[in-house]
Amino acid sequence: MVVGSALVRLIEEHGQAGDLAAVVGALFQRVSDLRITITSGAPEWLFRLNLAAPFMYRSHALDVGVVQEDSIRLDPKVLGWLRKTAEKKGLPYQSLVNEILAEEMRKAS
Repeated sequence: MVVGSALVRLIEEHGQAGDLAAVVGALFQRVSDLRITITSGAPEWLFRLNLAAPFMYRSHALDVGVVQEDSIRLDPKVLGWLRKTAEKKGLPYQSLVNEILAEEMRKAS
């Protein structure tokens, strides 16, 4: 997410750290005053090793325990719980997922 000249990226998996470093590094070459904040459960050294731009690091696990069948589909039981809980709250289930993630971010700050 880019806000003005600030970039905030939430990342959990170690495998995504290298991908993030390549993209953010290229972006930093184009926007040299970019302020970068990374919030992740992956270790800071992994980003320091792979990202040649200054950044602030906040350690926080963002995985809220959603069980997935694969990289795209949620476990049917988890999806059923999300839909049922969201319906009780009068929300689309995607909004409930965002609400859970937002709460995790508040805990991290």
